[in-house]
Amino acid sequence: MPRLPLLAVLIAALAACAAPSHERWRQIPPGHDGAYTIWWSDDQPKERGEALGGQRHGEIERFHPDGSLSLRGEFVSGVPEGRVEQFYPNDGGLQVAEHRVAGLLQGDREEFYPNGSLRRRTPYVRDLREGLEEGWHRDGALALRREWRAGLGSGRWEEFDSAGNLLRTEHRWLADGEEVGYLETVYTGPERVSIQTLMRRHAGVWSGWETHWHENGVQAGYVEYEGGRRQGLDRSWARNGQLVVEGWRIDDKRHGIWRTWSQNGALIEELEYSLGEQLTEPSAPEG
Repeated sequence: MPRLPLLAVLIAALAACAAPSHERWRQIPPGHDGAYTIWWSDDQPKERGEALGGQRHGEIERFHPDGSLSLRGEFVSGVPEGRVEQFYPNDGGLQVAEHRVAGLLQGDREEFYPNGSLRRRTPYVRDLREGLEEGWHRDGALALRREWRAGLGSGRWEEFDSAGNLLRTEHRWLADGEEVGYLETVYTGPERVSIQTLMRRHAGVWSGWETHWHENGVQAGYVEYEGGRRQGLDRSWARNGQLVVEGWRIDDKRHGIWRTWSQNGALIEELEYSLGEQLTEPSAPEG
């Protein structure tokens, strides 16, 4: 009988020796110095590296839940410094490569397709886009070209399909370090415009117009905007060029007299609105 307590103590001691030396960390312990591993689960690591005072300090590797490498980069006192790489899951290859100084993007940031071809290159200066940004289709054909100044769009922007046809252009204007206007043009075929938008910024409010064209090149619609809502004149034309609808909008609602014509120019109806509420029944002059 006296030996039973001693046997229990020995069993407990052996179990303690067989147990892991530390728990599976889900985050870096406060104040930790040296190597560490953070785990997705008890058998799948999430991050591995070196720490100083509980902060990432040195080369860090992160992993996708499937075990493949997700990120690799250098850190100084918890802040990324130097080249940082991101990878697709399932060993899919390099996805993003960038350079950081004191945690801020500096130089070219490159994105890649899973097949390894370059998808986009964007230049940065102290975390702001600065210079010419270019993008490519999977086959290497140019997809976009944009100019940036201190993180703001500037100059001519272009987008292309994989055959080299121009899909969209923008001309962007800056003044005193702020975006003050742009002209956007959308194409649906070589040299054929389908939509064009002109916007200007004044006292923090964007205003302007948007116009559409039929496939035969005839103007199809014209709408004025202010503050992101339809505000002002609203017109539509038939494919033969005949005006078919005309009215006015306030705060995106029909207001005032709205007229509708047939494609041969005959007046069909005339209605009056007040901020979207119809005030009169359809009417048209005799004859």
